[in-house]
Amino acid sequence: MHLLNAVKTVFENSAFWLKEPSLIMIKYQIHLAYDGSCYRGWQRQNNVLGVQQVLEESISKVLGTDTTVLGCGRTDAEVHASQYFVQFTVKNEIRNDFDIVLNRVLPADIKVYDVIEVALDYNVQHDAKWRTYRYYIHTEHNPFVAKYSSYYRLRSFNENLVAAALNLLPIFNDYHSFCKTPDRHVHTIVTIEKASLKVAKNLYCFEFKGNRFLKGMVRSLVYDLLQLAENRLELSVFEKKLMQPAFYPNIQLAYPQGLYLAKVEYEKLIIRKREEPLWYMINAKHT
Repeated sequence: MHLLNAVKTVFENSAFWLKEPSLIMIKYQIHLAYDGSCYRGWQRQNNVLGVQQVLEESISKVLGTDTTVLGCGRTDAEVHASQYFVQFTVKNEIRNDFDIVLNRVLPADIKVYDVIEVALDYNVQHDAKWRTYRYYIHTEHNPFVAKYSSYYRLRSFNENLVAAALNLLPIFNDYHSFCKTPDRHVHTIVTIEKASLKVAKNLYCFEFKGNRFLKGMVRSLVYDLLQLAENRLELSVFEKKLMQPAFYPNIQLAYPQGLYLAKVEYEKLIIRKREEPLWYMINAKHT
């Protein structure tokens, strides 16, 4: 059957994309990416559109049965994910071309890369070992990156001071001071394995690798790092927030659109990641 005709079949006989029923449930993990510009974050919410809702409705349409998914984490409104994973469970084995048909149903700003069968005791959230977030800023107006990087008109950029602050992050592990809603977390302990900065002309990229991240944590860190870059904040004040964690009711956050969930690592899953275009731009060699 030609693929276009097969897509039509989705709506006429969605069960076509499921094989014969199995005696046990089957769990799948989807590797995908999304542009968060038009969404109020990952999570399904009342009266606003989240990525989860669109994905669940699309999978349900293809399979012909109501399907819910569990995501590897949450992202806020307008935040992107260049690598994201979800899991769902079905009674039937899905067909090999499920990802092709699903991508034709999904909007252009959400796309599936891989669909993998996993063990029933596998948990897409708890089995993730490391997560990497990237935050891009540009310092010259550019309409072509405006939705994917945050514009800041910086008067200066003290790279040495920012580097010193980034070097502090793996040393400390309580990020209570950089959490927007610390009371909603059982604890605010986070292990940061790596924190770095890449610079290419007027484009900057902060990268943070940790075992977990708190609500607003990366954007709060970036806001303070930019304050340090412009010499508006002393390094001793930044360090005190790490040494003596406390709740800051007026916590300041960097803009959302520069933030990406860029990588999620699992112990037993090796999969090729598709990088966001800005990553190639900032790693390009300039002559």
